[in-house]
Amino acid sequence: MDLDQVRRDTPGVADVIHFNNAGMALPTQAVVDIQKDWLDREATLGGYEVFYGIPFQQGDRILTTMLEYGANYIAFLQVAKRTGAVIEVIAEDANGDIDIPALEQMVTSGPKKPALIALVHVPSNCGRVYDAAAVGRVARAHSIPYLLDACQSVGQMPVDVAAIGCDWATGTSRKFLRGPRGIGWLYASRSSQHTSIEPAQLDNSAATWTTRDTYEMSSTAKRYEVYEKNFAAMVPGVSLFDQQGTLCGIVAFAKAGTTADDAQQQLQQQGINTWVTPLTTTRLAFEAKGITEDQLRLSVHYYNTEEEVQRVVAAVAALKPSTAAKAGLSSAFWLLMGGAWSSRRASSQ
Repeated sequence: MDLDQVRRDTPGVADVIHFNNAGMALPTQAVVDIQKDWLDREATLGGYEVFYGIPFQQGDRILTTMLEYGANYIAFLQVAKRTGAVIEVIAEDANGDIDIPALEQMVTSGPKKPALIALVHVPSNCGRVYDAAAVGRVARAHSIPYLLDACQSVGQMPVDVAAIGCDWATGTSRKFLRGPRGIGWLYASRSSQHTSIEPAQLDNSAATWTTRDTYEMSSTAKRYEVYEKNFAAMVPGVSLFDQQGTLCGIVAFAKAGTTADDAQQQLQQQGINTWVTPLTTTRLAFEAKGITEDQLRLSVHYYNTEEEVQRVVAAVAALKPSTAAKAGLSSAFWLLMGGAWSSRRASSQ
């Protein structure tokens, strides 16, 4: 890979250090050009089309994780309120991954078989990577519908939906795929139970108006389509949100003596793009860890350079206000950011 050419083809890298790739990666020039014509005309509702189409009933069980994204969890709560379905959180093992024996126990010992397993592959607020394939083996063994949120994993690492065994996977183009905003995607396996699901929203690309008073949904995944429409050790004073399990190019942390919003503003003034992940995005995980502060999130891509990593780590170490101790970098945080950057580069070669 020619990193110099990659950076020449990426508008913006000369002006900022972009470490918010988990929020939105910098698109290529080709994407920028196409985006001008299509941004307002293409969109998809992805996983919500699947989820809201499942005919949940009283007592149906939705299994999810401690790190489920806030928007997804609110959808679960809404369906639970409307239908009487119940939400159950799968336990984690000592390494921070899904506790597969505990999942097996949940599946086989409950009052009824789960109606859905919903897994976020890589959480938005930290760099954890769940073993989605292990969850898939359990789901397949017990014929449980399996919905994978792959927003943060596709484009950052290889994702083999066949090996994972999910019925559906969803994501967005604007993160590690480096596409424009306004475009999402949904994968539905050929063996998935999509023929029993009627999405909450239908139009003439998802269904056919067969008579004056009837319609027929597509027998394929087209029923989900909506037509076109408008670093692992620390800087002194830095507390990492996650240091266990399989990690990736996303790092979330808090800096003593300053808020995440303040830190983001200070770094922005130095031309460094970051993101704040509030407690409300993954409330279960925040509460389980006893964390009450929003976290600052850094996320690297293959077009970031080692020199940029060094500058960001130094800038984090120098964050004000003055109540935060001034100190040099410890090896921990440097290893985290350096390792995250190295993994991004290695996976792209």
